[in-house]
Amino acid sequence: MPNTWFQFKQFRINQDRSAMKVGTDGVLLGAFINVDGVKRIADMGCGTGLVALMLAQRSGATIDGIELDQNAAFQAAENFSASPWPERLNCICGDIEQVSKLLDGEFDLAVCNPPYFPGHVRPPDENRSNARHLKDQEWFAWFSSAYKMTTSTGKAVFIFPYEDKEERLQTAEKAGFFPELILNVRPKPGKAFKRFVVQFLKEKVETEIKELTIETHQRGIYTNEFKTLMKDFYLNF
Repeated sequence: MPNTWFQFKQFRINQDRSAMKVGTDGVLLGAFINVDGVKRIADMGCGTGLVALMLAQRSGATIDGIELDQNAAFQAAENFSASPWPERLNCICGDIEQVSKLLDGEFDLAVCNPPYFPGHVRPPDENRSNARHLKDQEWFAWFSSAYKMTTSTGKAVFIFPYEDKEERLQTAEKAGFFPELILNVRPKPGKAFKRFVVQFLKEKVETEIKELTIETHQRGIYTNEFKTLMKDFYLNF
């Protein structure tokens, strides 16, 4: 039976009441995001609070986690309270579109490890299914909410399956976001990209493209680049 918690160097994630557990996507997002000068962050669909906690460790920002599922929201709030930064972390249980109306223009940065994948096979557990899948028309609402919550110079950072790249970028542009930086992520050398992290601005700029490989050819042996990115979080790095 897997652990109901995941221990990082400076905090622990309890996850028995959240449908989505600690995974590479969330940890990658939390470690990669540029938080220089950021004072207030919205973590959209915060789940256990993983990304919010990583950003709290990496910055002095005030962070609001927004989570629709009540059980996950309660667990995120507990993880926040037990962390070294409870005074800078807050969890809001509510629908992202409604919350964005109340927090119009409040944030320098919106981040999201979103539910996906529309059109893919759904997992059998209903809570997990709700947490991982969005209908195509809902993507625009997520981007629009991020746009509404951020300042005119604010940024938004999402992580997505690589195969959905063009669709997600097109939908983001309809909402007013343009890619400033894209990190394409592959599991091993020579393998196809599986994820991409994208940082959006509210103006068109030339997009910077980067790449990251997680493991070497040997399973369980990580690249130096990945270890450097995660060294402040994983116990064994």
